[in-house]
Amino acid sequence: MIGTMASAVLSHRLDQVGTALGLSEGLLGLITALGADSPEIASALTALVSGQHDLGKSVILGSNIFNLASLLGLSALLAGSVVCGVKTLLLNAGVSLWVTVVVACQMVLGLPPLWAGLLIAAVMIPYVIVSAMKPAQIGRVAMPGPLRRWLREAVSDTEVDAGDEQRPHTPSWADKLAIVPLLTVVVLTSIGMVKAASFLGARWGLSEVVLGALVLATLTGIPNVVAAIRLAVQGRGSAVVSETFNSNSLNLLAGAYLPTLFLPVGTMSPTARLTLWCLLGTTLIATLLFLRRGRMNRIGGGVLIAAYAGFVVLLLR
Repeated sequence: MIGTMASAVLSHRLDQVGTALGLSEGLLGLITALGADSPEIASALTALVSGQHDLGKSVILGSNIFNLASLLGLSALLAGSVVCGVKTLLLNAGVSLWVTVVVACQMVLGLPPLWAGLLIAAVMIPYVIVSAMKPAQIGRVAMPGPLRRWLREAVSDTEVDAGDEQRPHTPSWADKLAIVPLLTVVVLTSIGMVKAASFLGARWGLSEVVLGALVLATLTGIPNVVAAIRLAVQGRGSAVVSETFNSNSLNLLAGAYLPTLFLPVGTMSPTARLTLWCLLGTTLIATLLFLRRGRMNRIGGGVLIAAYAGFVVLLLR
C-alpha cells in the first residue's frame, strides 16, 4: 500500500513539473502514466532479476488486462459513459495494440530483441513526437495534408479535454526534489511485494502467473484506477483512454521488452501464454466497443469487467 501511495504522489509531482515546463497534454499524459506505472515495472524487473520469469512477465500482462477492465470498464460503470473521439482512440489504441503484438511475437515466437526494438521504435518514436506537440504545432509540420489534419484532430481531443481542468500549482524545489525519494520508495516497496508474494505463494501453492497476473497486478494498479475514475467523473473521456493505452504501452516497453536487452527472460509457461492471449483479446474488445459509437457506456463497461472475470476464472481453474 505504501508503494502504491508513493507512486500516486510521484505521478502527481511529475504532472506538476511537466505543467510548469509547458509540456503538451499528450506528453504530460505519457510522463504521468510512467510514474503511475512505476510499481508494476519495478515489480516485474525485481522478479526477472530474481529469475522468476513467469512472475515478472505476468505482472505486466495481468496489469494491462486489469487496466482495461478497471480504467475503462469500471470508469464507464461509475461515470455512466466514457466518451472519446474516434481519431484519439485509434491513435492511442493503435500504438498500444502494435506494441502488444510485437512483444507477443518476441515472447512466443522468439523475435530477436533487435528486431522487436526496431518495430516498437518505428511506432513509438513518432507517437511520442506527436504527443509532445500541440495542435497548432502539428498544423505547421510538413507532411501530407490529410495525415496532418487527422493527427491534429486526434491530439486536439486530449487538449480540449484538459482545457477546463484546474492545473496543479507551480512546483516548488521541494516538489521537484521529492521525485527521487518517491521513486526510491516505489522501487523498495515493489521489491518487498515481490518477495512477500513469492513467500505466500509458496505456502499457499499458487503459481507465479496467478501471483503476478492477479495479486501483484491488482495491487500495483490502484493509482491508475483512482486517477481514471476521477477523470471519467469529470467527463474527460479522451484523457481516460489516453491514460489507459499509454499505461499499457509503457508497461510493455519498460517491463517486458527492455529487460530482454540485458537479462535472460526464459520461456513462457502455458498459463503465461494464456495471459498474453487474453491481453490481446481484451485490447481488441475494448477498442471495438469504443469504435461502435465513440463511447464506452455501462453495457460496454460491464462487458470488459465480465471479460476480466472470465480471465480470472481461466487462471484459477
